[in-house]
Amino acid sequence: MVNVLSKSKKKQLYLRYYTRLATLVFFGTAIAFFIGAVSLIPSYFASKEQVDAVERYRDAIDGTLGLKQRNDTEQQVQILSERVRIVENNQGVSFSKDFFENLLALKRTGVHIDGIMFTQTDTGVQVTLTGISDLRSELLAFADELRHSVVFVDVSLPVSQLVSEEDVSFAIKTEYRGQ
Repeated sequence: MVNVLSKSKKKQLYLRYYTRLATLVFFGTAIAFFIGAVSLIPSYFASKEQVDAVERYRDAIDGTLGLKQRNDTEQQVQILSERVRIVENNQGVSFSKDFFENLLALKRTGVHIDGIMFTQTDTGVQVTLTGISDLRSELLAFADELRHSVVFVDVSLPVSQLVSEEDVSFAIKTEYRGQ
């Protein structure tokens, strides 16, 4: 093959060729980015709608929780007002102080009282003591102490609670008649 072009012409042709090639690549890349950006627009709007829906759902849940918390607060206020009413009704009675002094005066070695329930009766206060005793013998000794006490009458300890020798759960029912 014979080279008929001069070196300067050849150089100009190479320069024009590579310039056109670079321009074509640049425009091709620009068009690809434009098409990509245009194809992302619908997903942008869809995600924006989804975010709005999630925020509305969260706000609805927060509103529901707020109502529930308000309802719980109202129940607590009702319980407290009932307790205040009970205290006002028994204002002149020194029941709780005397009761606990008498109960603490008893020998309770190995007997752990977990709960005390009171019920007002005509003759006094029906009391249920619940808890756990380390040994059956210690529970029986505590029940005898209650029976020998002047202020605790009608002490009942079910026999079914005396089945196990150790870690005995109990519920002793008695009537408290203050001094």
